[in-house]
Amino acid sequence: MQKKNTASDEWSTRHDPTIQNVWYCIRNIFCCYCPLLCWCGISILVNAALPVLSAYLPKAVIEAITEGNSVWELTATVLVFMGVIALLSGAGQFFTKFIYHQKYRMNTLYLKQAALKGLTTDYSNQENERFRKLQTESFACCNGNYSPLTSVYDILVSLCTSVLGLWAFGAILVQVNGFILLFLAATTLMSFFLNRRVVKWTDQNNPERIRYEQRLDYINAASGEIRSAKDIRLYRMAAWFSDIYQENMDGISSWYRRLTRRIFGVAVWDSSFALLREGITYVYLIYLVLNHQITVADFVLYFGAVAGFSTWLSNVISQVSLLNQLNLKINYFRSYLEYPETFRREHGAPLPPGSLPKTIELKNVSYRYEGAEQYVLRNFNLKITPGEHLAVVGLNGAGKTTLVKLLCGLIDPTEGQVLYNGIDIREYNRAEFYRLFSAVFQQFSILPVTIEEIVAETPAESLDTDQVRHCLKTAGL
Repeated sequence: MQKKNTASDEWSTRHDPTIQNVWYCIRNIFCCYCPLLCWCGISILVNAALPVLSAYLPKAVIEAITEGNSVWELTATVLVFMGVIALLSGAGQFFTKFIYHQKYRMNTLYLKQAALKGLTTDYSNQENERFRKLQTESFACCNGNYSPLTSVYDILVSLCTSVLGLWAFGAILVQVNGFILLFLAATTLMSFFLNRRVVKWTDQNNPERIRYEQRLDYINAASGEIRSAKDIRLYRMAAWFSDIYQENMDGISSWYRRLTRRIFGVAVWDSSFALLREGITYVYLIYLVLNHQITVADFVLYFGAVAGFSTWLSNVISQVSLLNQLNLKINYFRSYLEYPETFRREHGAPLPPGSLPKTIELKNVSYRYEGAEQYVLRNFNLKITPGEHLAVVGLNGAGKTTLVKLLCGLIDPTEGQVLYNGIDIREYNRAEFYRLFSAVFQQFSILPVTIEEIVAETPAESLDTDQVRHCLKTAGL
């Protein structure tokens, strides 16, 4: 049965289930920093053991008192339990902080992958709205130690801890009555399915939120950009920008209000189920004590076990729900990394020998931007021979920049061919083809490094100053 696409699928190319993306994150630990798995495993054991020991402590104390043990024996029992609990608690806090800092390695890995994709992808992808949205979401997905991709590891540790704790408290409660486990599980699962509705709504409406955020980010960036400052003042665009900003702020506020209403409704039902679940179970335990079927010490243990079992089960459901929410973002990230490339990168036709330029020819070239109805260029023909100087003039939007991008191989024609030395440029290795051109566009960037480093494209400690001066002199600079 084919899965029905949601609204978020309009620009995500992967729709992997949660388990596959979780395994993807674990595989990356093996590749990047395998010891992190060991630290996480120790943290899981420590955090699962603490609540179990805490539940058994009051039972041990009550039994020592009811059995008439001496003060020294009672004190020793308490000290042993408290000592082990304190030791495990300290170890748990240490591993939590230690793992937090070790996650930076994973964060660096994901950020490097996202940055490398952006730097090396086809230029035509950078002009594609779908790719840009995926790129925005991907950087947000791995930027920071609490970002979705690194949060996966925290959630997995909590989930495994909860599963282990659930098993331990389940083993305690099954000694009383197996139906207690079924009752607790059934009422908790009801809460899970209610929470699933929130996840589904978020999944379906996420593109709306992202559109608002991208527009707000654009206005924030434009308002602080020196190149935009002149236009904003000369053409009195401040009021217009302010209205657009307010419109999008209202939109994103409305989105979060709708989300909050759904979360609040689920929280009310969740609390009602918790009250019903624990209230009936406690009444049953009191009944067993009054009928002398369990001791007071057992009642205290089971009383804590019920609360612990419900908490662990709720945690498992909550963490599974969180993983399902993060799954959408991980699919965005993986869709971005695997976004298709069309330019030839390897095994292309060799460039013509020699340092002299060759003839460039456009044959019946037409170009239309994605989503546009009109062609920027239509059946355009042009031949540029070596040594020829050409000036291209025209009104704004006439296609001058598009023409230059076609000549440089930054984009491929919708129809027709761009030939270099009689060969379609799509046959060349595109990275090698770019070396034939020196272009200065209207929108340029100055890197925050020295002129020497810009000319040499080399870190300061590796550059050759004499070679840089020779290049500047040859270029007439």
